Amino acid sequence: MAGKDVFSEENKHRIVQELKRIGAITVSRLMSENIKVPNNCPVAFFDNDTKYLVVADMWIDYHEKIFSHRYSNIDITNATPAQHVDNIIEAYKAMKITGTPLLCDENTLDMIATADGTTVLGHINTPYDTLVERPGGVIAVCLPDPNVPWISIPSL
Repeated sequence: MAGKDVFSEENKHRIVQELKRIGAITVSRLMSENIKVPNNCPVAFFDNDTKYLVVADMWIDYHEKIFSHRYSNIDITNATPAQHVDNIIEAYKAMKITGTPLLCDENTLDMIATADGTTVLGHINTPYDTLVERPGGVIAVCLPDPNVPWISIPSL
């Protein structure tokens, strides 16, 4: 897909479908575990086809055990996932938001976790999958399936 328009209708459709897959599966899984995700949270994934990072705001409406969602502010950028996590942390600090997770796929979490300056704190007293610490702060990350291995730990 190198050389093709990253903003083509075909790519836009595929990107929205991937956002829906990550967001809907992750929120459904958390709801089945009686964990409620805040009403708006970021969803991110690194698109291997275009080599761009996609980040969107997901707005969630809960109705008993069913939720509906929509996306706004879909951002397609060539920033690295770790840089964008720093931006999200800074935005949360500015708005005094706490406890909002980042929803992403295993590949994107792997890129964040292995980036310079990231410390993986693990699952520390939160209902979410893992916590990562960046120079700007700590953020919880949720995956569609936490049983899928997401990081290669070098052998000692």
